[in-house]
Amino acid sequence: MILFCVGVDRCSVKSKVKPDIPTEPPKYGLGGNQDWIKVNAVKVIKTKANKTGCPKKKRRYVTKKNYGKLPVYLETRIRTAAEIKKRDSPEEQAKCRHDGTRKLDEKERMEMVNNLKLKWAHTNAAYQKLSFVLDTNSKKLRKERFERNLTNIEKDVTLLCRKVVLVSDSAPAKIRQESTGSMH
Repeated sequence: MILFCVGVDRCSVKSKVKPDIPTEPPKYGLGGNQDWIKVNAVKVIKTKANKTGCPKKKRRYVTKKNYGKLPVYLETRIRTAAEIKKRDSPEEQAKCRHDGTRKLDEKERMEMVNNLKLKWAHTNAAYQKLSFVLDTNSKKLRKERFERNLTNIEKDVTLLCRKVVLVSDSAPAKIRQESTGSMH
């Protein structure tokens, strides 16, 4: 139900919302006939000097007791880097020669790394195709197996990314037993 007021025109009725514009200029601060330059000069003369803005005496780093010396943390870093470099030197690696092992060739090592990366990509693609909902035990076990395989492949790649990789010439006893088929 809509009600209309008869005889009242909303546009013709004007209500005063805002006050009228003032005709006289506003009065800021003191009087309008003061000399503001003199007032400001007197105010500045009467105030105390602010010494926080004064420049401080510059530090002379040359006079410090540890000037020109390396910091302790840099000395320790340099020392540890030298120890690592010494440990990875060819002379030290020649000393660590074990019987029945050989150094893996660079070409063979890179081929193994590339093959492992391809295997990781195929495994990861299969892992990504798994359903999001793991409602059965077989899905859970399959997901865990994929994750375990991916972490093992990543560990193998990091192991082969070392500078020197030693490989055993003969297979371990456990693998030899399985290959001959003589299980006890």
